[in-house]
Amino acid sequence: MDSDLYPDLAAAGSLAAALERAAADLGVDLVTVPGDWGSLVSAGIAASVPEREPLSVHIGAECRWFGFSGWSRGVELITGATSALEDVVWAGVAWGEGRSLRELQELLPFVHFTELAEAHERGPAPAVEVRWKPLDARLQRPHRHALPTRGRHRPASYEGLPYRVQKFPHGGVIAEAVTVEEAIALAVAHLPAGLGPAGAGTFNPDG
Repeated sequence: MDSDLYPDLAAAGSLAAALERAAADLGVDLVTVPGDWGSLVSAGIAASVPEREPLSVHIGAECRWFGFSGWSRGVELITGATSALEDVVWAGVAWGEGRSLRELQELLPFVHFTELAEAHERGPAPAVEVRWKPLDARLQRPHRHALPTRGRHRPASYEGLPYRVQKFPHGGVIAEAVTVEEAIALAVAHLPAGLGPAGAGTFNPDG
């Protein structure tokens, strides 16, 4: 850590201690936890909302900035960076209170999130919808594919063109069909056993 860039961290002895001092100066409560890369360069800000992990904070090496990211149920929902330690405190407070992603960005313009992150915030079904968008775009091309995966099948009809049923987007051809209905029937027939509704989080084959 460059003490010229981070005199406040050098004086406090760690990023967590510097965050706690800044929070005290601002008159807000903040609970810090150990970071992933050592106490001088990283720290976490605990959240009171159960499904949100501590806001992960780390410092830059060549210029003064504090980067952070917020995760929930295995999904990164927010990222951001700022040169002001006080801004990180406010981000940690808002994240820990369970503010929505839109509220976080309105309060703190340096907070960023993706369409998929916002969908995850709304629930598993909206996240599945967003995940399907690029596949839907591919399904609008003349050569169509029906994927035997859990989800919905909404292909538009292209008369006279074959539909290919595959295990994966880029391979594993099962069969070809003349109509949309035949392709969907083949795809459904090859769905893996034991499938259920979409759940929160990311896919974990061992979980």
